[in-house]
Amino acid sequence: MTLRTFGLVLVLAAALGCRESISAPTQPIQSTAFVFSRILPPPQALVPGTTVSDGLENDGSYSYVGEAYESDYCSACKFYTLRTPADGDVRIDVQWAGTPQVALWCDRAGVITVGEPKTGSGTPTLSLTVPRGSEIRLIVGTPFPTKAPAVRVAFTIASIVLPSGT
Repeated sequence: MTLRTFGLVLVLAAALGCRESISAPTQPIQSTAFVFSRILPPPQALVPGTTVSDGLENDGSYSYVGEAYESDYCSACKFYTLRTPADGDVRIDVQWAGTPQVALWCDRAGVITVGEPKTGSGTPTLSLTVPRGSEIRLIVGTPFPTKAPAVRVAFTIASIVLPSGT
């Protein structure tokens, strides 16, 4: 690795929020091949008690979703953040029309929960409950190896604050 390439790596690491210390190599590195994952768009913030309409579109890429060694991948992913209130759990419901397979993942401090199918509504729905006082990342997408949808799949994501004791 040349000093110029090393400088580029430092700039990219800083831009991506790398907090690890990086030192200059003392010997030339034989391989200069670097693989950078695609830069994800910033997640959309959800407000507890609201419903958001969105859509999944095939952009041709896959995103890593999951815990180390228990990984999942999704395509056409949408990312959200949510902070649950201190006095109530929040149920997340994702509904969509049609037949495409859609998945819901919740990342709470590195622990991944997958949304479960909810029956009885007549509309495909995935649901999960997030404990009170949590900061989470939600991902809605097409699970791998299912192909990403050829057309936009409209969906709604609702965050319902549950009464205490529910």
